[in-house]
Amino acid sequence: MFRHQEFKENQENVVYIEDIDSELMKHLLIYIYCEEILFDDKLASKLISPAHKYSIQNLVNICAQIMVNNIELESAAKLLHIGHSHQIPFMKKEAMLFIKYNSGVKETDGWKELIKPNVDLLEELVFFSSIP
Repeated sequence: MFRHQEFKENQENVVYIEDIDSELMKHLLIYIYCEEILFDDKLASKLISPAHKYSIQNLVNICAQIMVNNIELESAAKLLHIGHSHQIPFMKKEAMLFIKYNSGVKETDGWKELIKPNVDLLEELVFFSSIP
């Protein structure tokens, strides 16, 4: 399986991936092998990070588009954070536009969680919001 015999994975012929649950891995593998999957916004929000981690760009784009299409007050801060951290420009821009025109986002728990560790992102959003 691997070139180096000293790897535990090579000796056991098993690779452990501990940062994704089996259900998500199943959906990820179905997409990898079949390029099809039944999406909803909940699944998209769970799959986008593993898709980004494993560089499955088409899946990242599909998940991002589904999430943008279903943006709400409660999810806007999460979309902004994901768009920023995973470098998905259209997702980040759509979230910023939504936040700019929906001030209620700033009252949500998601917003409060986003702002504490992301002062640079807040500054960028303030600048973006000042542009007509």
